[in-house]
Amino acid sequence: MSSTEVLNHISSDGAGHGAGYAIQSFVLDTLDVLGAAVEIAEYGVYDVLLPGEQFQRITFDPEISQERDDCELVTYGTPFLESMIGYAKTLGRLQVRRLDTRSDPPQNLDDKVTNVVHFVKCKPPKVSRTWTEEGFLLLCQFVVTFHGDEVTEACMTTVIDCQTLADVTHLRARLDEHWFTHNADPGLYPISTPYRLTESVSRACRALQPQIEQVIGRIQLEHRAAREDELAKSRHYYETTILKLEKQLSSTLDAAKAERIRKKIEATILDRDHRMEDIARAYEVTVDVHLDQAILYRLPIVCVEVQLQQRADTFSYVLHYYPFASAWAPVMCETCHEPTTRLERGASSSSWHCGCEDIGG
Repeated sequence: MSSTEVLNHISSDGAGHGAGYAIQSFVLDTLDVLGAAVEIAEYGVYDVLLPGEQFQRITFDPEISQERDDCELVTYGTPFLESMIGYAKTLGRLQVRRLDTRSDPPQNLDDKVTNVVHFVKCKPPKVSRTWTEEGFLLLCQFVVTFHGDEVTEACMTTVIDCQTLADVTHLRARLDEHWFTHNADPGLYPISTPYRLTESVSRACRALQPQIEQVIGRIQLEHRAAREDELAKSRHYYETTILKLEKQLSSTLDAAKAERIRKKIEATILDRDHRMEDIARAYEVTVDVHLDQAILYRLPIVCVEVQLQQRADTFSYVLHYYPFASAWAPVMCETCHEPTTRLERGASSSSWHCGCEDIGG
């Protein structure tokens, strides 16, 4: 997205509200995605702490900026808006879509929760209550550029549960089966999630790794023959050259000439090592990942609280169910933050882990 496209997008968003409204909405949304801390200092004045501890006091009101020297006006052409446009071009675009649908829990819950996760050394879980909350799934679409012998691009997508940071990309097709309302007006359905979008984006980047490594492996496999052929040719050339110099060295009785030949051999060996490194580096694959756009899906999630008993102690645990997909949310270990199908009590009486604490100990 170019700067002109971003400005056009801001202008279109402000239709019917005025340019100031559009700029304010764009800047505050971008700051939220960046993970910046934003506080209202007073009416029309915002204190912004950007990542990297950079502080800025801004306003979107021209009259306030004229009255105050400590406040930067944010409007078309100002440095702060230009920096936000730069960030937006890097981070991509965010859409918000809302799903209104039935959110009934599945039948025979007591039987089904036992198949979701095994609680080690606990009696079978019993469902104590269920309720519905608004859930947030963040779909991130990345443009991944692979730099090797050739430059190739691929579009890769991940879906992250913003609450648990679980990778639920396997539910992408189920999302496409439903009709979502595009949340054009952020004030119509305000987002009250306490979960930071930046954490979800970071998790989405990590979830890309298997896909990226698979493509790198394929590229390296396609060029393995050419790489090995080039290495073999260079190896043969330097072996032949060094052998020729060593023969010259062994056949000469001139001390000065022998010293020159030894220096040539040393230089040739050094040149060979550098050449081999250059060839290997030329076939390495480096990766640039760019977030092209993101979609925040707002949808109902059923919370299922289960009661557990371990000897004389009783505990509770909350599982999540996605009615839109008729699927359970992955259970995440609270220690290593990886999906798991088994949980056991941690060192803290209120924590659960997948066994990683035992391994670490």
